[in-house]
Amino acid sequence: MGSCSMVYVRINIAIYLAIIIFVAAEASPGYSTPSRRKHREHYGNFSETQQQQSSRNPKFFPILGFVTLPSSTCQTDSGTMGTCMKSKTCQRQGGMASGSCAMNFGVCCVVNLVCSGNGEDTVTQNGTHLLQPSSYTEFCQYAIPRQEGICQIRLDFNSFNIDQGPNAVTFGDCASDTFTVRGASNAIVGPLCGDLTGQHMYLDYGGSDKINLDLFLQSNMMQKWDISVTMIRCDSSEKAPTGCLQYFTTPSGMVKSFNYNNMVQLNNEDYTVCIRSNSGMRKITWKPCMTNPPTTTDFIITGGPPAVDPAGGPAVGIPLSGDDCTTDWVMVLGQNKYCGSQFPDMVTSMSQPFILQVHFNEFELQPPMPCPMQPCPGPENSDALNTGFCLKYTQTPF
Repeated sequence: MGSCSMVYVRINIAIYLAIIIFVAAEASPGYSTPSRRKHREHYGNFSETQQQQSSRNPKFFPILGFVTLPSSTCQTDSGTMGTCMKSKTCQRQGGMASGSCAMNFGVCCVVNLVCSGNGEDTVTQNGTHLLQPSSYTEFCQYAIPRQEGICQIRLDFNSFNIDQGPNAVTFGDCASDTFTVRGASNAIVGPLCGDLTGQHMYLDYGGSDKINLDLFLQSNMMQKWDISVTMIRCDSSEKAPTGCLQYFTTPSGMVKSFNYNNMVQLNNEDYTVCIRSNSGMRKITWKPCMTNPPTTTDFIITGGPPAVDPAGGPAVGIPLSGDDCTTDWVMVLGQNKYCGSQFPDMVTSMSQPFILQVHFNEFELQPPMPCPMQPCPGPENSDALNTGFCLKYTQTPF
C-alpha cells in the first residue's frame, strides 16, 4: 500500500510540474503560440536573428494559488488588441474581459478611455482603447505620459474616420477635422484627417515625457475612432527601430499612405516605413497594389491624375523619378525617388535595412483658375486629385 501511495504521489507531482512548465512557457517571451505569432508579425527588430528576449521574468506561485501574469499584449475576441492580466486586476482597472490568455489563467482585458471633452484624458494602462465621445465634442485630447522603462508606443487604428473637408481633395489640407500628434521624436505627420482605418504608428518618446494625441472636430459628422495604445519597453524585442513611424515584420505585405482609403493624399508628411528582413531574405521587391485596374489609382502623388486615353483604353500614368521628384515622392533605399502618377512595374533592392521613405511637402500645386468644374481636374504640372499610394512588398532570398 505504501509503495502504491508513493507511485501516486510521484505521478501527481509530475503532472503538477508539467502544468507549471506549460503556464510559464506560455507567458515567456520566447514561447510561440498562434496568438503570439500574430502579435509578433507587427513587432520586432529589423532582423529576426537580432531579436532579443525581454528581460522581464514573471514568476508563478501556483502552490499558493496565485499567478503573476506579465503585462503582455493579447488578441481579444473581436480581433483587436488587449492586455493579458488576471480577471480581478482587469475589473479593478475598469476594464472588460474579452477572451482568455496565458493558458486560461488570465483574461484579455480591454480598457476603454472615452473622450471627455474636458482637457486631457490620460492613458495609464497598456492596451487602452481610445474612443470617441457619445455626443459631439469639439476638442478631444489624449495624453500618454512616459512610464518607467517605456521608450515607444504603438497606435493601431482599429477604426478611424473623421471629416476630411472639401479642401483635402484639391489642396491636400485638413481644413475641417484634424488629428495631430505632439511630443513624438520620429516623424512629421499631419495634421491628418479622413479614413485611417487599418493604419498603425510607432511613436518614439525621445527626450519627451509625454505624447499627446489631439482631435479637433469642426462639426458633428458622426466621427468615430478606436485607437489602441501599446506601450513598448526600451529592452523589448517588440520595439521598432528608432525613427520608424511604420514597421512591418512579415515576408510580404501592403503599405498605404495615410487617408489612401479615401483616395486623397494629405500634405506635410515626412516619415520612414521600415520592413524587418526575415531570416534568409536578402532582397525586397516593391510593386503597385493594382487594386483598381485598369484605371489604377495606386500611385498618384504628384503631377495630376493619369491622362485619359481618347480611344477609350486604360488611363496612362506619368512615371517620374530621381531629380524630377522635388515636392512629393517615395524613395526605396538603394534605388531612387519615385513620383508622378505611375509607379514602375517593379523596383527591387538588396540594400538593408529595407526602407521606404515618404515625403509629401506642405502644399499642392494648383491648376489654373478659374476652374469650370469642381473638383478641378489638374494638368500635368498640377497636384490636384492626388490619391497617395498603395504599394506591395515581397522579400526573397535572391
